Amino acid sequence: DNQITAIEKEVSIASNQTKVAEINNLAEHLREIKTRAELSCALISGIVNDQPTYDSINSNLIASGETLNKMNKWINLVKELENELKAGEYDYYRIIAELLGDVNEQTKYFSAYKALPQVTIIIDKVNAITTELKRQVQWCFREIGQLLTSDPDINPNNLPNENNTISKQNLAQIYLVVDVLGKEFRYDLLERFAQLQLIPYEKAFKYKTKYCNLENLEKRYIWFRTLLKLTDDRLGSYFPKRWCVPYHLFVEFTRRTKKHLIDYLKEKNETDREQSLKDPKTYVGNILVSLQSILSFEAEMKASFDVYTRGEDDDDDDDDDE
Repeated sequence: DNQITAIEKEVSIASNQTKVAEINNLAEHLREIKTRAELSCALISGIVNDQPTYDSINSNLIASGETLNKMNKWINLVKELENELKAGEYDYYRIIAELLGDVNEQTKYFSAYKALPQVTIIIDKVNAITTELKRQVQWCFREIGQLLTSDPDINPNNLPNENNTISKQNLAQIYLVVDVLGKEFRYDLLERFAQLQLIPYEKAFKYKTKYCNLENLEKRYIWFRTLLKLTDDRLGSYFPKRWCVPYHLFVEFTRRTKKHLIDYLKEKNETDREQSLKDPKTYVGNILVSLQSILSFEAEMKASFDVYTRGEDDDDDDDDDE
């Protein structure tokens, strides 16, 4: 019994010593925490008392929080845009335009952080989405087709029937996406559209065709006026006036006409040299009549397009402001 009692006493003493050691260890930790807390309080007090330092730290913390929120918003917008591209539901282009506008705004903010791999991945994804949207818009414009035939004797009062199958809803909303995709893309799109519409003109009036000569200049003008009327009747309500669609058509028309007439006059100068020498007055008179016709048509178009070119200048100013 005495041995048992002695063992129990030794165990109790050892247990108490262990507890005392644990308590001392805990007290030491508490003292370290207290010391660090006092240092932190002193540091915070110093910062608070030093107003410039406090404002700088506070501003950095707020900015970091805002950047994180912007990043989350950016990621969510890109995901939503991807989902909308796949869904392709009602009001497709209107919704896409709104989302893409928001995405572009966030992308512009994070373009300064391209060194970060995560940012680069998202920017690449946005670029891929933009490329796909451009492809869709270009295809939609191609679906419009050629509005006018290559008949040089076209009657402006008897326009051809509309034979394209493009969705009117898409046409009514597509300009929203085009504007968000940027001025450079819009210019390229309208140039391609103008080239498409002038293909029948090329077939009818190019060099070595029946109507390539100077005597048929008026037919060229009638054909082009008819194209302008047809474009306005069928597409005028869908394309904003500031896009200057008739102006783009006119630029392509003058480019092709210039080439046609240069090619024709080069050959005419060679084949009609003897005739011009025999009757120079008549020869020069015919040239002057043709030039007067061209100048009159140019003045007519200039008066018509003044409003468009002014609108285009205003649009450029808006883009610069942005």
